[in-house]
Amino acid sequence: MEEAYQRRQDDYGRWLNNDIFEFWRACKEPRCRREHSCSGDLHACSARRWAAIPEEEKVWFRAGMKAIIAGASFEEAVRMGEAERDRWRALQAEIAKLFPGNNRQTG
Repeated sequence: MEEAYQRRQDDYGRWLNNDIFEFWRACKEPRCRREHSCSGDLHACSARRWAAIPEEEKVWFRAGMKAIIAGASFEEAVRMGEAERDRWRALQAEIAKLFPGNNRQTG
């Protein structure tokens, strides 16, 4: 029973992730585009699309989700995500100073 609950939680998290990033806009499934929501294989969609999301947006999303799980309001979670993304950007700027000529994002 706990395993089924965990699977539902994972499915919900993937659905939320897919919808926040609007993966349905580029989906080949007409139902997803029509419903403006991920309505197909949540896991396959996430696996295909997540890699294309810029790392700084992933940082924002992960920090926001952690904040919500910890009990923050949506507005607080957005602010916490933005703060974490700002820290990540500052870190990237510091790394760029240490390794000039390397334009690769670290993530």
